[in-house]
Amino acid sequence: MSSGEAPATPGGTLHTAGGLASHEHVSTYKYLPKISEWTNSDLVLQFLHAIIDDMCGKEQSYVKRFQNCGSADSILGSVKAYRLFFQSAISYDLSNEQLAEDLELCGLPQNFVAPIVSVLRSRVDELATALRSQASRISGAVLADFDWKLNITMASSKLAAFKDPKLLLSMQIEDADGEATEKTVELSRADLDRLIQTLETVQGAVQSLQA
Repeated sequence: MSSGEAPATPGGTLHTAGGLASHEHVSTYKYLPKISEWTNSDLVLQFLHAIIDDMCGKEQSYVKRFQNCGSADSILGSVKAYRLFFQSAISYDLSNEQLAEDLELCGLPQNFVAPIVSVLRSRVDELATALRSQASRISGAVLADFDWKLNITMASSKLAAFKDPKLLLSMQIEDADGEATEKTVELSRADLDRLIQTLETVQGAVQSLQA
């Protein structure tokens, strides 16, 4: 791939996106293969370790440090891509094989896949600890209670003619100070399926971080 060429967009589902074709992951991961254009393999490893250092609280000056490896947009795009990749790998507790499959799907040459996985594996405990610490500092708002009801709207006076049913979900959100706010959302069947799938993914990620 030449430096002026747009990065390839990965297709298919990704382990690091919970087995989904996540738009966020697909659009961000297009920068993953950019490091394969770097001619200095030592700088590639330094770059990956610098990203993990950054995620563990040690701020980095990527553009200044790696300015000879690509444009600022390319370097920062790669930083964002590998931050998401590493964080997702920890959250979903993925195997080396699953990580390799994602990297290959995103266009990484095979000779880059093993070093990337090796760097992550060598820092996995340190990174998992940092991510748990960051998660604990996120907003203290919690779901205190919820209620729901099914809303079926008739399309006409005939019982056989119904519009799609809607689920009305009422949630009581309590912040760290104990103040409660009620939120109500209306969900179609498709919306509800997506919500359940997302919650299952979040539950799996939380459980892996707590393990």
